[in-house]
Amino acid sequence: TESASQPLPENPYTLIGVLRGKEKKAVFREYTGAVITLSAGRKMIDGFEIVSIGDISVKLKRRNEKKELRMFDVHKRQQEIKKKP
Repeated sequence: TESASQPLPENPYTLIGVLRGKEKKAVFREYTGAVITLSAGRKMIDGFEIVSIGDISVKLKRRNEKKELRMFDVHKRQQEIKKKP
């Protein structure tokens, strides 16, 4: 829980991984340095709810606001570099 004197930063967490098992789980690093693992339907520290978890992205919503967090995909980036003349 955050105290009123310390507001959350604009981006209080970073998507760092997706675990694929019976249930997909997203792995985040919070601005405090803590690493957390959450499944779809769970709420983030800023009130956003995890709507869905893909292979390299997570979709979030809070009221009328939506956003998608994506991990850096090394393989995709290498393919894009190879295609450039």
